[in-house]
Amino acid sequence: MVQRAEFLEGERAANDLLQHGLAVVPYRGEAMKSRGKCRVGAGLNFTGFIFLFLCLAAQKAASADKITIGYSAIAGLYGYMYVSVDGGYFPRNGIDATLVYIGPGAKLAQTLVSGDVELGTPSPGASLGANLAGADLVAVAGVDRRLALALVVLPEIKSVADLRGKTIGVSQVGTSVEYGARYILEKHGLRPGDDVKILQTGGHPNSVAALEKKLLAGAVLSFPTRFQARKAGLVELVDLGEEEVSYPGGALTVRRAFLEGKSNLVRRMVKSYVEGIHRYRTDRAFAARTVARYARTTDLAAVEATYNGLSGALVGPKPYVPREGIVETIKVLASRRPEAAKLDPRRFIRDEFVKELDDSGFIDNLYRSR
Repeated sequence: MVQRAEFLEGERAANDLLQHGLAVVPYRGEAMKSRGKCRVGAGLNFTGFIFLFLCLAAQKAASADKITIGYSAIAGLYGYMYVSVDGGYFPRNGIDATLVYIGPGAKLAQTLVSGDVELGTPSPGASLGANLAGADLVAVAGVDRRLALALVVLPEIKSVADLRGKTIGVSQVGTSVEYGARYILEKHGLRPGDDVKILQTGGHPNSVAALEKKLLAGAVLSFPTRFQARKAGLVELVDLGEEEVSYPGGALTVRRAFLEGKSNLVRRMVKSYVEGIHRYRTDRAFAARTVARYARTTDLAAVEATYNGLSGALVGPKPYVPREGIVETIKVLASRRPEAAKLDPRRFIRDEFVKELDDSGFIDNLYRSR
């Protein structure tokens, strides 16, 4: 589908030609195929005008850089990216972007490493874990600054201590969700794996389904799933958002070789994301509709709770990668894999394009123009 912006650009070009008494004459047969260009002649008519802006739009679409963007969870956490894609900001910057659900962080990190996607939103923990295995992933922009997760339990569980001897679920091990589960248990004097078992469920919806069948005593969930769990009669026992745990759940991530080989493309990718963040933060109705579509829900209350609940956790208008969160991620990774202690957060963080947009005044001007 041709973008509206492309038609407008073609229309402006056609008007310029009109002023000079020129017309569009389409090429025929092989000449059209070989040259692939719009040709102008004298005596513009309506057919020629229509052909011109269709031709210009097609040329622009054909010249766009094609990328695939992978995301790791059906969660409000990725609302910025949903809006960046659905709001048309990538095409505005010459990028034909397709957004696809890949699965939890470790799987997405491996998909990035393989080159099957050019841009992804895995947790920094998953990306750094892949780097320990020989990958070279880097974070070019932030998604969130702290965890916006909650421990949701069966009604009969009245305290974290009641989980002793029981099992709780996480979407996948090695992610921010598992980190959140371990953080809660350890803070309350319980040993993960010994006092309380942690089970990988494969996704937040699977965790809720297991809770409803009482196969689990609790699960760590994100928005909007945690709100839907409450509606199902489950109880939110611990809200990590209130504890301001500095551990990012996602970051815009690429391969270092891709960044260094196609820096201008990555620059435009980051710009598209920054513009999408602006739309998310200033057009609540559009953001809510977009998140609802990706979350596959018509529950407006859940979407509203998602928007409100994530407001303090997501990065602000200037999506720098939160360095303190990356440092904490490395510490956690090193507790299980000692070799992770050698990882340098400065090598992993490559948010120079965010800084470029910030220093130029571009981001500030977006919000002044409202």
